[in-house]
Amino acid sequence: MKLPNGERAIIADSKLSEYLLSSTHTEGKDKAVVFFSRGFSLERLDELRVALKNLARGNEVTKSKDTIHGMKYVVEGLLETPDRRGIFLRTVWMVDRGG
Repeated sequence: MKLPNGERAIIADSKLSEYLLSSTHTEGKDKAVVFFSRGFSLERLDELRVALKNLARGNEVTKSKDTIHGMKYVVEGLLETPDRRGIFLRTVWMVDRGG
């Protein structure tokens, strides 16, 4: 199964700049090291946003779970990177209740 409404996925700038590409975020800093090493940057947030959305739309859901906030979906696949080496990545997507 594909991510429901994957074409409408939203990734806030803050999720990218203050988490995935933050060298100071407690949980995100290790992710940032990997993303920076593959050519992503804070100056070009849309590159990471587009790559994440492409991964979500192009791969199958590997796990789903109903939570109090909505359905959580896990999608794994190869993330296209600016350096063209790619990263095999597990992403988590939330479809909020009522939205």
